[in-house]
Amino acid sequence: MLDVLSAADVARMREAGEINQRVHAAVRAHLAPGTATAELDRVAAAVLHQCGAASPFPSLYGFPGHICVSVNDEVGHGVPGPRRLRPGDVVKVDVGVVYEGCHTDCARTYVVADGTSDGAVDGAGGGTSDGTADGAGTEVNRLIAAARTALWAGVRAARCQAPVSDISHAVHRCALAHGATVIKHAFGHGIGRMLHQAPQIPNFGPPGMGPRLRAGMAIAIEPLLTTGCGRTRTKDDGWTEVTTDGAVAVHFEDTVLITEDGPQVLTGHPPDAALGQALPPLPGLRLRPMRPDERGWALTLAHQEMDPVLLRAWGRRVEVEEIFAIPGARWCIVEVQGGKPAGFLVVVPRLGDALFVNTLVLDRSYQGCGIGRWVMTQVEAWARAEGASAVELWVQIDNPRAVRFYRRLGFAVVGEPALRTLAMRKRMEPDRSAFGDRPPADPPSARPSPAHGPALL
Repeated sequence: MLDVLSAADVARMREAGEINQRVHAAVRAHLAPGTATAELDRVAAAVLHQCGAASPFPSLYGFPGHICVSVNDEVGHGVPGPRRLRPGDVVKVDVGVVYEGCHTDCARTYVVADGTSDGAVDGAGGGTSDGTADGAGTEVNRLIAAARTALWAGVRAARCQAPVSDISHAVHRCALAHGATVIKHAFGHGIGRMLHQAPQIPNFGPPGMGPRLRAGMAIAIEPLLTTGCGRTRTKDDGWTEVTTDGAVAVHFEDTVLITEDGPQVLTGHPPDAALGQALPPLPGLRLRPMRPDERGWALTLAHQEMDPVLLRAWGRRVEVEEIFAIPGARWCIVEVQGGKPAGFLVVVPRLGDALFVNTLVLDRSYQGCGIGRWVMTQVEAWARAEGASAVELWVQIDNPRAVRFYRRLGFAVVGEPALRTLAMRKRMEPDRSAFGDRPPADPPSARPSPAHGPALL
């Protein structure tokens, strides 16, 4: 059940948002080398008491603190204690406020100064010209900027009648554009009369899905990003999560009110320009030939991502190893920034008059952020450059997500060539100037055997 707030509730939410900002300002002022994280908790508790508010964390969940303080590789739910901060520490402070029955939730990432400047700086203001920390490592600067920008991208997407996953898609695409990894088990959420309520708001996924936002709803948008693999574990205290590879994590969160006139941030004020910015492009994307030593990686990815239901066709199971036995096929790696493989593509130059896409598989970390659409535009340009009049692929009927994806790209169903399989085709006029670079490989043309599987995404 999605909660729409009354006018009185909205007024209380605004006050709770202002209190949240006061807590953050007080905590930030005490961030200095030698300060214990327990002292930051006492500062927050005092401000909450002075404002007639409280932290919901202890009463709702039994959390042993008024705020969460997570340092460096700690992702979240950090328990305040005797740990003393050091210069350059990356400190995540998550503040929940309950005021007259209404809640706000806000997180910021700060970098502890080295003693030559006042206090600490964060991505919400202060510091160097890019809004990050003086003296912080370049990698940390980029990660903070990525998380802050991803948060603003999510806020921009939080508009009346927009599906919730539009926020997820905007956050994920922005994170990837900045070379960051989303920590996927951490979700945003609805907020208001309860701290955590429907809808859940993942930080990844395709657009156009989930319930639609309505005026009067409040949500918390909170990207958690890292430079590492994105996997976490819980420390022995039972609360604090850390990255398994020791990579630094950052966390930003704002409580946002949905209005007819656009999103309103109740716990801070993003730059006016942020609400008008377009999503950044995904840099470094390219298709290149797959090396022989990468086939094992591709098979592992295929086994992980191709659901067993999707591997059944023509009355028998189609093993993914068969994709390397297709005569005349081209095997390509989908590469993202930094040369990292994000998926693979198998294309057969000709099926009659069409370029035939046999298999497209993306790592789930990159699904829903626009890479699949980009790959297909490259395939279409490739087809035009080689004089093909169409692109064809086969999708199984019990893969409705893929069917919808290709329909949105202009593909139409043209037949059922095999059991539980749809042939989809998009026609085009030849244009040899359309493909700026030559295709990644140039083997002789070959017609695929109908025994080989349909394209999957």
